Amino acid sequence: LALGNASEVAPLSAVIGTALPILFGIAQGERPSTSAWAGIALALATIVLVSADGRASSSDPARRRRALLLAATSGVFIGVFLIAFERAGTGQGILPLFVARASSVPLFAVLLFARERRLWPKGVSPATAITAGVFDIGANGCFLYALASAPLSIVATLSNLYPAFTVLLGVLVLRDRPRPVQQLGLGLAL
Repeated sequence: LALGNASEVAPLSAVIGTALPILFGIAQGERPSTSAWAGIALALATIVLVSADGRASSSDPARRRRALLLAATSGVFIGVFLIAFERAGTGQGILPLFVARASSVPLFAVLLFARERRLWPKGVSPATAITAGVFDIGANGCFLYALASAPLSIVATLSNLYPAFTVLLGVLVLRDRPRPVQQLGLGLAL
């Protein structure tokens, strides 16, 4: 997001992060109904529409290519993460979430140490980051719980509608004024 335009980067990441679990689920024998396929197609269109912020592409082609490559890589990582949660099994409770966090926190510590960075910037409150972490764990817990009742292809599609909720929060909290195409996307998300 720091390198490219949100209208290009966010939907690319979300669509790839959705497509991989769908394809994996299909390869594992999931057979969504016709209405489920229609919902999946609608959700993918929604992701693109709500992310359309109307800004022009970066004038630097190399920077744009790098942003799109990073977005695609992010989408792959998101998709593999969601698949790994599904493969961990729904009978494990929150153990997969605990293992994910127990392995990621030390990894971040090593990265910070290697880059010789402070754990937390001086003079900045960690309250917002802690709150985001609580919501992240809650979201992943809900994802695991949903997998116990629905196939990966459907759960991954619904969970990757997050750009719609980000835009909606911007409207409600920041008083953003979404463009008409984003309004259409919000309507489709509902």
